[in-house]
Amino acid sequence: MDKKILVLELTKSEARLTYGSISQDDFEILFAERKSLLSSDGLELAPAEQGTVLHNLLESLKQQFGVGNLALVPTILVLPSENLLVRDGNSRSYSTNSGSGLNRLDYRNCLFLISQEGKEPGYKSLCFLPYLFSCDGEDKEQFPLGERFESLSVHADHYLLPESAYENYRRLVLSLGLKPYLTYFENLAACHYLPRNEKRREFFLLNLSEEATVLSLVKDNRLIDNHYWALGLDAVAEKISEKYRLSLKDASFLIRLFGYESPEPDLPYPIPAIRSTSEFRKTIEDLYDSLILSKIRSTIDLLDEPHHVPVIVYGTATELIGSENMLSARIPRLYSAIRTRVIGANSQAFLPTLGALRLAYEKYQTPLADVVKVREDDAIRETAFGRNERN
Repeated sequence: MDKKILVLELTKSEARLTYGSISQDDFEILFAERKSLLSSDGLELAPAEQGTVLHNLLESLKQQFGVGNLALVPTILVLPSENLLVRDGNSRSYSTNSGSGLNRLDYRNCLFLISQEGKEPGYKSLCFLPYLFSCDGEDKEQFPLGERFESLSVHADHYLLPESAYENYRRLVLSLGLKPYLTYFENLAACHYLPRNEKRREFFLLNLSEEATVLSLVKDNRLIDNHYWALGLDAVAEKISEKYRLSLKDASFLIRLFGYESPEPDLPYPIPAIRSTSEFRKTIEDLYDSLILSKIRSTIDLLDEPHHVPVIVYGTATELIGSENMLSARIPRLYSAIRTRVIGANSQAFLPTLGALRLAYEKYQTPLADVVKVREDDAIRETAFGRNERN
């Protein structure tokens, strides 16, 4: 498919933008850039200032590729999963009355029933991911397009975000002239970065970033549980700055410079309060463990009492030197770290945007806007539904 898709991820500290497509499971990324949404002293920018940063980021894309009206560019939005709700949504059995076989309208009507029955006070429905289709009592993993059945029901994972957070993101994105037709969440998108044949049947997906830590349980390609902590490398940097009386900027720089191990000899450090590089690395590891990794271990133990589910990790914190050795010593059953190998977006920061792009190319990704208005308008937009069938 030659159609280029724009993916915008918003985190607490950064905006990440990719522009490209997928052909035969290979990424073609033409543009990938990230911009900080924090001030020079590490504080979150005001909405108007964030809008300016995002506007300049989009202008770079438009000038480089001659993109005109961004409202016409297929756009996917990726949001933080803070306060995310995951629900298992099942539609009532829907009588198809379709003599010519099941069609897309039958599928969308089932999702419409899920959207109506799965409402949560104070939350906004953002996306569904179907995982099972029941046709006359027979279960199928793929939608039986064109086959004849008297009844159909759809089983889908239903993702919801607090309305207040949703409205803040909506206002910001609309002010940029974007009209996203699909919305995902960081770990939901990231777990689809790996092709199906490279995934394990059940695993924990752990995102370690500057501003947050997210742990998700993925089973049979479904994200079924999600835990979010507003703690990351930034929290470690704050403790380092307090301990050694450094500015937050200097503390963050030193953590990046040395990571969890250094090829340099164990020499006295030029800052008097830091006696040696090994002491400094040990302080970083201990703080990261007490602030973040201890919470991860206790949550994993609660969710996986038999202690057999492996952990796959990703995120900008894994780019630190020696991070994998440090994590494997502190996280039980660490299986592997995901490494991006995409030309043009070869950074852990872009992994959710790449996963969102892959997910959008899978079948049955019908935007909720289409689902809700299906009773009024039977026109099928150019959505992700059946992309593979048209290729």
